[in-house]
Amino acid sequence: MKKENETVLEIEKKIIEFNAIDAKIKELDQNLALLEKQINELQLCNLALDEIKKMKKDTEMLSSISPGVFTKSKLLDNSEVIIDIGSKVLCKKKIEDAKKIIQTKLDQSIEVRDRLINELNILIQTITRLEKEIRENKLNF
Repeated sequence: MKKENETVLEIEKKIIEFNAIDAKIKELDQNLALLEKQINELQLCNLALDEIKKMKKDTEMLSSISPGVFTKSKLLDNSEVIIDIGSKVLCKKKIEDAKKIIQTKLDQSIEVRDRLINELNILIQTITRLEKEIRENKLNF
C-alpha cells in the first residue's frame, strides 16, 4: 500500500511538472510568433528603405498611417528618413544609418528567436520524457 501511495504521488508530481512545462511551451510559442512578425517587419523595412533610396524626389506614393490605412504622399527627400530610435524618440537619419539601426534590431531579434527556439527544444524533450514516464508509471500501477 505504501508503495502504491508513493507511485501515485510520483505520478501526480510528474503531471504537475508536465502541465507547468506545457504552459511554458505555449508561452514560448506565442513569443516566437511575435518575434517572427517583428523580424518580418524589420526585413520589410530594410527593403522599403532600399526602394526609397532608388526613388526620385516628388514621386507619388502611398504612406501607411496605420495597418491597412494609407494616404497619398510625395517623396520630398530620398536620402533621409525619420526613425524611432527608442522610447518614442524620433530622429532624422540618412538611409544608410537607418538601415544600420534596423539591421541591429533585426540581429537582436534573430538572436532572441534562436535562444527561444533552443529553450523550446529543451522543453519539448523534457515534456516528451515526462509523458513517457507518466505512461510507464500508470501502466505499472
